Parts: sequence; C-alpha cells; structure tokens
Amino acid sequence: MVFEEACRYYQRRSLSSSKLTVEKLKKGGAFQAPVALTAILQHSLYQKQKPAQGLQDTYAKLLSTISLELQSYLSLEILKTCVVGASESEVESYCEELVEQEVSRVLHSDMDKDNLAYLNSVFTSFPKAAWKATRSCLQLQQNGDGLLVARATPEVWKKVLGGPQQEDVGQNGVVPLFELICTSFLRFKPKWLPSFVELTQQYVSISWPYSSKEGPEGRVPLYKRAMGVLARKSKHSEVDDELELELLLCSKRPKAVLQALHLLIHLKQWQRVVEVAEKFSKLSPLLNKEIFTTLLAEFAQHRELDPYLDTLWPLCPAELSASDILTVVLQHLPCSQQDPVPFSSEGNQLTVGLLKPLLQRVVQRPCVHDEMYSDALQSPTFPPPTPPREHKNPSKAAGSDAPQPLGARTSSSALVQGDTV
Repeated sequence: MVFEEACRYYQRRSLSSSKLTVEKLKKGGAFQAPVALTAILQHSLYQKQKPAQGLQDTYAKLLSTISLELQSYLSLEILKTCVVGASESEVESYCEELVEQEVSRVLHSDMDKDNLAYLNSVFTSFPKAAWKATRSCLQLQQNGDGLLVARATPEVWKKVLGGPQQEDVGQNGVVPLFELICTSFLRFKPKWLPSFVELTQQYVSISWPYSSKEGPEGRVPLYKRAMGVLARKSKHSEVDDELELELLLCSKRPKAVLQALHLLIHLKQWQRVVEVAEKFSKLSPLLNKEIFTTLLAEFAQHRELDPYLDTLWPLCPAELSASDILTVVLQHLPCSQQDPVPFSSEGNQLTVGLLKPLLQRVVQRPCVHDEMYSDALQSPTFPPPTPPREHKNPSKAAGSDAPQPLGARTSSSALVQGDTV
C-alpha cells in the first residue's frame, strides 16, 4: 500500500508519461522515501511477533521523528480490527471513533478531489458519526450567552472554506466540504446553521481580502451556499422559512438584508419588520435610506405600520427632505377607482395627521449646509476683526538713536544690503 500510494504521488509530479510501477520504485533506488517508510513500518508492526530487527541509523532518526504519527496509525489499525470483530451493540461506538479519526486525518491533510470524494462517502454512510466528528474537529459549542463558538485552527478553517468548489469537483455527486457540514447542521442542529455561517464569515474576513479570488467569498457568498443546501431539502416547512430569514440577516449584506425585509413584509410580520429596520439601519447610510423608503412606501399603502411610527420616524435619513417624503408617499398611494373621499368608512386611508410628526421632524431638522458652517456662524465675531496697522514716520525711524532689538537690526541691515545690490 505504501508503494502504491508513492507511485500515484510521484506519477502526478513526474514530467514523464511512462507509467511508474512498484517494481521500478523498489529496484530503481531513485525514490528512497517509500523504501525508508516501509522499513520503519515493518520494524514497528512486527517487533512484537519477531525479535526486534535493527534499523539503519538514518531510519532510526526518522523513526524518532514520526513516532507520534506512527502511534496514531497503529491505533487506527487496531480500531479497524475491533470494528470487524465487534458485536452489533459495540459497532456503533467503534464506528463513531473511527469516523472521528478519519475526518480529523483528512482535515489535516491536503484537501484534493480524492479526499473530498472520500469525505462525501463517509458523511453519506455514517451521518450521525460524521456530525459528531465535525463538532469535535471544529470544537463547536455554545458559550454561556447561548452563542455558537468554534476553536478550530486556521488550517482546518481553510480546508472547510477554501477546498475544492462545486465547479472544480464536477457533477458526479461530490459536494464541497462546506455544503457537507451545512447538510449535517440541517439534519441534526438546524438552529445552529445561521450562527455557523456567521462564524465562517468572520473567519473569511480575517483570512482573505474582500472579494479575493482565492477566498470563498470571491466566488459564491457563503450564506448563498448555505441557502442552496436549504433549498435542496425534500420537504419545506415554516422552520425552513425562518432559517432562510436568519441566513439572509446573518450575512449583513445590503441586498440580503433588503431581501429579508421584503420577505417579512410579504409574511406581514410587522413587529419583526420594524426590529430588522431599527437594527440594520445603523450599518450604513445607504442601507438606512433604502430601508426607510421601503417602509415609507408600505406605510402609504396600508395602516399596518401605524402602531410602530414612533420607532419608524427616527430612522428617517438626514438627506431626505419633506418634498422627497411626499414624493414617495404620492407614488405609492393605493389606486382608487372611485373619487377620493375625505373620510373612509374602512378607516384605511392615509391622513395628513399621520404624516405630521415626520414632516415636523424633517422641517425642524437643521439643513446639512447649515451644519457645515455652524462652527463659523456661532463664533463670537464673524468675520474676525482686521489687525491694527502701525504707520511710522520714516525720518523719525532713521534718526532714532534708541537701541533696537536684535531681530530689528538684522532685518534693517538685510534691507540695506538688498537695496545696495
């Protein structure tokens, strides 16, 4: 097995098209690594059955270097033997331990297409054991505040997020590792999925530049990939709608936040609509303007937002004027086939009294240009007074015998020299 793996490795790195065989590796002597490794493994595996065989000095040094990896390999072989000979009641516990070791081993090795396909088979064959192994390898747990935390190393995070993507692995049923983990979340702990996506986004922002092609966010955003896994579920429920909302909001991207806001409006969850608007309006002035104009348009069409106007009006952006507000309202007033009446029997028409607090707030607010010059306008004297000028008689200044300061004498001599020149 060691020689066959070495053949595949050297064949990939070789510039020659001739097929590399185990016999060439053994006899050629060009590649000493598999020869040394097989000698060390043979010495370690059979030293209990036979008298200890001596190793060359170079091999003995290698043995001391890879002793920890060798011990884990031997324990893995022993565990596989236990799985084969275990009873039905013991197989599950042995399989969980075996899957955890295999997932950990792959996460600490090169994440190529073969390893990814192997992980896909592990997650498909042992879903529960793979979920426990994922939690263990990423050290996922809830803290005292109920927030999801992870203590995985940066190398493991890069394998989870920066491995082969869907366009790299082909259409043979193999999915990227991030999608595999999201599927496990949906199956065993769906409430943790948005928090997990938020954790991955925090790591991406630290490890890769924004929209970097090397990083995962340079392709499809992580929240969209998680939503793709959610969309592929066979049965869709109200829990999935809530998960979709949380995934959109946890991304904190303007388009995703507005999409979530429209979804909440469609579901007529007005309390959450206002809560989302109040929370995410603080992210950026542009998003604040988009959110406020969206809700102002809704306010013009129906009376569902009337109980929340005290929370909604303070979100009005500073650059919106009274004419801007009236323009938005007039554009979104519901069309009526009959002539408008001042007082409707249904009580669902917009009145000036509802808009009055907002318009008063906007009119009383200082203009942006006034704020720019407020410091200058509030100064004690504007403009500042002109400094007094002293007019001296040249004849008196020239004939004066009074002692002058050093600076004055120097400047006078400089002037005389300048005139002479």
